[in-house]
Amino acid sequence: MKLTLRADNRKIFKTFTVGDYVMIQIYPKWFSWGTVEMLHARSAGPCKILNKLNCNTHVIYIFKDYDI
Repeated sequence: MKLTLRADNRKIFKTFTVGDYVMIQIYPKWFSWGTVEMLHARSAGPCKILNKLNCNTHVIYIFKDYDI
């Protein structure tokens, strides 16, 4: 119990607001074949936050070339 409390004290919680730009993580298995190559960068961005649903859920603008 004490170890988890000590670890939680060292965490840095980031909060984002509407209009901020963030980097997103890409998982190739989630995309259609040919969209993201295996050796493609694992992050994409900057992507703009369009709407904030709660403290860790956001709606972001993803570029059209990702075919989502």
